[in-house]
Amino acid sequence: MGKNGFDYYNDTSAHDGPFCAVQACEATIVATMTGEQINVSNVTLAAGQLLVGHIASLTLTSGSVVAYKTVS
Repeated sequence: MGKNGFDYYNDTSAHDGPFCAVQACEATIVATMTGEQINVSNVTLAAGQLLVGHIASLTLTSGSVVAYKTVS
């Protein structure tokens, strides 16, 4: 994980992947996250919590995350 880099997000804009994982840097609320068999909204993540999967896009309500880029 991280072999293809990562992006740091701390805003409320929509961000397109693909990502293989998202890790909260602090208490974070994910407004929406979509991907392969992923369609969630209003999820609270604790600092350090890691979500792994084929993530196509994500939008935050608050907090910050590191989004690990998928291997191409």
